[in-house]
Amino acid sequence: MSVATIETGASRAAIMAWRDEATLSAMALVHKAAAAAMQALEVRLDAITNAEAMMNADATARAIARPAMCDLVGATADQWFTTQARALRQVDARVEPLALRFAAMSERPMLPQDDAPPPAGWRAPAWLRGSFEAIGETLDRGSEVAARAVPDLVRQGAEQVSARIGREIGERSGAHERVRAAARAELTRVWFGPAAAESETRPYLTQLLDMIDRTARDAREMLR
Repeated sequence: MSVATIETGASRAAIMAWRDEATLSAMALVHKAAAAAMQALEVRLDAITNAEAMMNADATARAIARPAMCDLVGATADQWFTTQARALRQVDARVEPLALRFAAMSERPMLPQDDAPPPAGWRAPAWLRGSFEAIGETLDRGSEVAARAVPDLVRQGAEQVSARIGREIGERSGAHERVRAAARAELTRVWFGPAAAESETRPYLTQLLDMIDRTARDAREMLR
């Protein structure tokens, strides 16, 4: 067996190692962004009305989760693709064209777009507006009175109490959990997969893993 044959065999094995490492790195990239997006959702839950959460959870969650994911993934994509392409090039100089193709902007999966924006002008039905809105109006009036009549320290305390009560109402009514569940469904459908139907765009991570597999397969063929 010639030295060239041994070196080619070693390079082909190294390509598979690159594929496995790139796969794990891609999964970590998207999962880390998803965890941060869910945290961003938690921060904004108190600003979501109970009516919106109960009746329009999907659109409400999408409006928060998808931009957060696009920002987070987009901010790290350049570095990720460059790092993986450089690691592939280091395996064997002969696969440099594939490494350049892997890093090219035109080859990357597109970040998900807003295919179903929240409907404009949505309003909760009368049966739902009653109890939730009455509570909200009571809290708002309390905050207005506090702003006019009490010192800053007391007002801050009242605002904190109002915020805590609002969160408790959201948690006890199940409104917040509906938004969380909708956000998790959004992440699964759009980012993790699999696609719910053949006609749907494949999730971002699925496209990314396919790209890694295809590049590794082409590299092994090139090194025959």
